[in-house]
Amino acid sequence: MVTKPNKLTDLQIRRWIEAREHFEQRGDGGWLFLSWPARYAAPFWRFRYRLAGAQRIMQLRRYSDVPLKEARDTAKRLRARIALGEDVSDIKQEEKKAARASIEAKKNIRTVAILADAYFERTILGRWKHPNIVRSRIDKDTSQPSARWTRKKSIRGTSTNC
Repeated sequence: MVTKPNKLTDLQIRRWIEAREHFEQRGDGGWLFLSWPARYAAPFWRFRYRLAGAQRIMQLRRYSDVPLKEARDTAKRLRARIALGEDVSDIKQEEKKAARASIEAKKNIRTVAILADAYFERTILGRWKHPNIVRSRIDKDTSQPSARWTRKKSIRGTSTNC
């Protein structure tokens, strides 16, 4: 059975939201559905498809973040990738995993400022009469690079022209 694409309209969706009418899912055609279960605060888009006989459901984003036209375009791109044999849900999970790993790696980076703070607490604090002077110098040296630090000045005596 072929479904008629683009069954939903922005006006319909806005009316459902204004009326606070929760629903499990309403189909737009082309494997795109709008869902708003009672336990959710806002409606969101779902993309349902079959791959190798197994049904897969991929949650896209909230309706407030992705309007109807953009959700349809996303569904169209996902359908094209599925036609090529790709499992778009697995690809999305891998991208999420890579993003989480990147965030975790950024948290674990030891910057010069962190190392300088540790040095200050271990070596300077309690031993110097005026540690605030050293602290201000450390803060100045470990802050964001200023305009005085350019490639030409940092590579003394070499030409930057290739």
